[in-house]
Amino acid sequence: MSNLPKLAKIIISIIIFLLLLQLVVANRLTTVGLTLTSLAEQEQELRQENELLERRIATFSSLTQVGKRAEEAGFVKPQPFYFIPEFPVAAEFLNVSTPR
Repeated sequence: MSNLPKLAKIIISIIIFLLLLQLVVANRLTTVGLTLTSLAEQEQELRQENELLERRIATFSSLTQVGKRAEEAGFVKPQPFYFIPEFPVAAEFLNVSTPR
């Protein structure tokens, strides 16, 4: 290499440096690409899981499911409730004392 002129040595050194730089950049791009692919797959999985959970929430919040779970928890349907008011006029007419 001592026979080559100084400019040729500089050009060869620059070319070797650029080739090494190319290798480093290509390696870095490959690593970043793999990371991006992994993140995209993870995003897709999370979207699918989110959709599944939304469907499950909709199923559990439907009125039939709520009623079914209430029955399982021991709740019962209310019985009819009749309120018979006290008529003080009739009680006074019959001379009956009304309980208070």
